Amino acid sequence: MATIRKTENGIEYLFGLLKEKAKTVTRAAFWKIPHKNPQEDICLKIGRYISSPLLGRIGKRA
Repeated sequence: MATIRKTENGIEYLFGLLKEKAKTVTRAAFWKIPHKNPQEDICLKIGRYISSPLLGRIGKRA
């Protein structure tokens, strides 16, 4: 299970793995947008990334 993390500015975010194949990985990221009033907004980003053992990490797909 993923844990909610916090940036230095206090923004809470969460990453999740949706799909993993031999060459690509699909991930989702959620984060809250802080407001001065009690309103809450949540953003979602879904990204497809290339997974390569030569890169040593997940790179952004062009």
